[in-house]
Amino acid sequence: MSDIDSYQLSNNVYVTPTPAGAYFCVSGEADLPSRKILHTLLKKPATLPLNIDELLSLAGLTNESDLLGLLYRMQTLGWIQGVDFQETAPEGELENVLPELLGALSDSGKVLLADEQGFYLSSQGFPHETAEELSALSADIFSIYDRHQGLLKNNLSLETSAWAVVDASGNGQIGFWPLWIGGHRFVLIIKGVPLLNQSALMRLVWVLSIRYGE
Repeated sequence: MSDIDSYQLSNNVYVTPTPAGAYFCVSGEADLPSRKILHTLLKKPATLPLNIDELLSLAGLTNESDLLGLLYRMQTLGWIQGVDFQETAPEGELENVLPELLGALSDSGKVLLADEQGFYLSSQGFPHETAEELSALSADIFSIYDRHQGLLKNNLSLETSAWAVVDASGNGQIGFWPLWIGGHRFVLIIKGVPLLNQSALMRLVWVLSIRYGE
């Protein structure tokens, strides 16, 4: 997409967030140019051609060299990539789309998506009663986080807001990952080893951004 000397854009490619880029996009609320680009890309029904003028607008920048430097940094961090073909977002009702995407995000196949009120939108692998209780637990956890984020983010410089239940060796048994989308906070709850570096995560964020993004 670019090289370190001239930051030249490649021709005839489409720009798309990677799973890491999608996660960065929704893992915080800070208003950053990189996050603006990712947010906008993830609200489109299909990937966009790599176009300098449109990307300037998306990032809220006016200087082309600043944009090219930003794109280079985002590519180096593994947040975006250029592909030769146009991709389209998953189509259909959320209740039909979410289960398959969620199931790919854990080695146990047990994953659910809850809203900030403590209700689950979709669950894969958990019994209904367990899914309800985990969703309520996630709301309690992030109520605590909201009250103490000054300590966690400022005093301790912890950049992540995810929580986990760990065993005696410190290995996570079940994790809670907040996803901020369009003024809403969802929580991804995963039992077992999380498999977040999967296209399913990017597509999950994509469909949620189209549905709930401002």
